[in-house]
Amino acid sequence: TSGNTWVDANVFHPLPSGEKDFDLISIAAWARYKRHWALFRAVARMRAMGRAPKLALVGYPLDLTQTDILAQARIFGVDDLIAIFERRTPTEVNGILNRSKVHVLCSRREGVNRAIIEAMAAGVPNVVREGFNYGHHYAYINDRTGRFATEQDLPRVLINMIDNYRQYSPRDYVLSFMTPEAST
Repeated sequence: TSGNTWVDANVFHPLPSGEKDFDLISIAAWARYKRHWALFRAVARMRAMGRAPKLALVGYPLDLTQTDILAQARIFGVDDLIAIFERRTPTEVNGILNRSKVHVLCSRREGVNRAIIEAMAAGVPNVVREGFNYGHHYAYINDRTGRFATEQDLPRVLINMIDNYRQYSPRDYVLSFMTPEAST
């Protein structure tokens, strides 16, 4: 067990409204190692392919600020597709997750990411960078919960996930294997 096995599935859960006004969500501190620019590059490539996904960014400052993140987005010409939410409570984060189709994590390494499990508990599938965490294969990213993607195929994987997010059942997986009760 580790930090990501202590996500409270009573706080992170599907809400009845079901309205999805964000295609993608990234829950990540404003930090270089979170590699927001890689997501922005993929979104710019998606736009060039005729798709313009709405993106929710949820985070807080570490070694970057919200202004820095938006400046990165402007470099890729996708700042108009982004809504930023800073320093939100877990309940507010759950609400934003419920408005989103797919959670994306672009970091290369960072340990056991809690946002992946928060998204899954809220019923939102994940796209995680192939080779994340020095190549450790996270068993909880699977056919039920999401997909891995290389940086080259990230735009195509995101489009596929956005179009097919209803085919995943990440909450069921979390309740079976990732809750504090199941972990202990």
